[in-house]
Amino acid sequence: MQRLLRGSTWIALALALLLAACSDSTPANGSDGGDASIGDGPSADTSAPDDVVSTKLGPVRGSVAGGARAFLGIPFAAPPVGALRFMPPAPAEAWTDVRDATKHGASCPQPDLGGTFATPGPYKEDCLTLAVYAPDPAPKNAPVMVWLYGGAFIAGGAGTPWYDGRRLAREAGVIVVAINYRLGPLGFLAHPALPDGGQNVALLDQVAGLRWVKDNIGAFGGDPENVTLFGESAGGISVCMHLVSSKSKGLFQRAIIESGNCQLLVQTRADAEKQGLDVIDKAGCSTASDPIACLRGKDALAVTTAVQLPTGLFVGEGALWGPFIDGTTLTEHPHDALLAGRIENKVPLIIGTTENEGSLFLLLGMQTDISASDYDKFVTDLAPTFGADPTKVLAQYPAGSNPPDTLARLITEAMFACPARRVARATSAAGLPTYLYRFTHAPSFFSFSPLLRAPHGSEIFFVFGTHPLGLKLQGDEATLATAVQGYWTRFAASGDPNGAGAPTWPTYSQSAEKHLELAATIKAGGPLLTSVCDFWDTLTP
Repeated sequence: MQRLLRGSTWIALALALLLAACSDSTPANGSDGGDASIGDGPSADTSAPDDVVSTKLGPVRGSVAGGARAFLGIPFAAPPVGALRFMPPAPAEAWTDVRDATKHGASCPQPDLGGTFATPGPYKEDCLTLAVYAPDPAPKNAPVMVWLYGGAFIAGGAGTPWYDGRRLAREAGVIVVAINYRLGPLGFLAHPALPDGGQNVALLDQVAGLRWVKDNIGAFGGDPENVTLFGESAGGISVCMHLVSSKSKGLFQRAIIESGNCQLLVQTRADAEKQGLDVIDKAGCSTASDPIACLRGKDALAVTTAVQLPTGLFVGEGALWGPFIDGTTLTEHPHDALLAGRIENKVPLIIGTTENEGSLFLLLGMQTDISASDYDKFVTDLAPTFGADPTKVLAQYPAGSNPPDTLARLITEAMFACPARRVARATSAAGLPTYLYRFTHAPSFFSFSPLLRAPHGSEIFFVFGTHPLGLKLQGDEATLATAVQGYWTRFAASGDPNGAGAPTWPTYSQSAEKHLELAATIKAGGPLLTSVCDFWDTLTP
C-alpha cells in the first residue's frame, strides 16, 4: 500500500496544472451580473470602516464589506523557527496595540508550484496564523466552521482565494476559520534525536488552531461549543486523524470529510524515521554531532525540498509526507481505530467524494491518451500496492474502449469512493449520525477536458461559492452552490443537514446504505457502487 499512497502527493501539482489550463479557456459562467450569481469572494470591497475585536492575545482590526467581516493573519501560535522548528506549537506572544488583520499571513514553506493558481506567497516559517470570516453585524453564538486545506501535506494555505469564507458568513450566518499548518518535513519529521522521536507537529498546529477557536471565537460572535471541523483531501484526512486523536478531544462537535481517504498518507514510525534519516542525509547533516541542530540551521526551503517528490503517478519513488503513528497524536492507524469503533470524538459526520476523483491525477500524469497495453502495464504495477492480484484487478477493470477513463474510474473507486463507504459503515455502526454524499456535477470551468467531469476538489467551489478564476458562479451552478452551502451550514448548526425545503438527505446505515447525489438535480439514492466496493473490501479490508 505504501507506494500507492505516494501518489496523493500529486494533488497540489495537479490542481495547479488544471487551473492553469482553465485560465486559458473561456468559462461558461462569466462575470456578468444576474440574479443567480453568487459570491464576491476575495475581490470584495475592503474600503468599508474597520472592525476591531479583542482576542485573548490582543486586539485585531479587520475589514467589513457587504455583510461580512474578515480578520486575516491572526497568530495562534509562536513562529516555529530556530529551536522551535520540528517542535509542537508554542503559545503566541500577546500584543497591546491594535494589530492589522486585513491581509493574510504567510503560507508555510512548500515547493513553489508556480503559476497564477499556486498557493499564495510569501512562504515563511512564521506561518501559524488563521483567518476568521464572520457575519456583519456580529452575531451571537453563531455556528463555527473550521477549514483544513488540502495539498497532500506538502502544499496549500489558508489564504488560498478559493477558501474565502465571506459568502458562507454573509449568507448562512456562520463563522468560518481557516487554519495554516506546517507541511512536509517541517510538519512530520521523525528522528530519534528529536524529543519523543518526533511528533506530528502539523496535526498539533491544527489542534492549537482549534484551541484558539475555543478560547477566542466568542469575541467574534461564534459559539465555541458548536464547532464543525471540515476539510478536503489532506484536510479531509486530517479530519479523520482528529476523529480518533485524544489531543482533539472536545474541540469540535461535527465533522465533514471531503475526498479524504482515512487510509492514505499515514506511515508507521519506522517508515517515518527512515524518511527522516534520508532528510538528514540529503541536507548534509548526517555527520554532524547534532543532526537536528544542523537541520535547524538550514534554510526552510532546503529542508522542505531535501528529498524529492514522487517521480511517477501512484507507483513512482519519492518522499511521502503525512501523519505517522507517533504515539502522541496517533497511537494506532486511524483507519484501524475507526473500523474498530475506537473513536475519541464521536460527532455527527458528513463524508463523501466526487464522481471522477481520478481524472485529475491522470491529467497531471499525462495519462490522458494511454493505450490498452499501457493501461494493463500500469494496473499490473499498481495492483500489488493494494496487496491484490493484478489478474483480479484487470478482470474487474478491463481497459475497454477508453483506457484513460477506466483508469480514472479505478483510482476513483479504489482510493476514494470505496474507502469513504468503509468509513461511513464504521462510523454509523459506532452510533455517529452519518451522511454520505457523491458530488456528480461537472463544473463548466473544467469543460476544457472531457476526461475531468467532476474531478478531485471540484466540490470546493460549491462549498465556498467561489470560482477558480475569481468570477461569479451563475445559473444552475449558483443554485447548486447555494444548495450545497445550505446542507453544510445546517449541519454545522444542528448536526443535521436537512431543512429549508431542501431534498431530504437520509442518514447512512449499513442496513440502508443511502446517499445524496449533489448535482443540478439533487436526489437521494440507495447503495453506492456496491459490487465494486465489495470487491475492494476483499482486497483492502
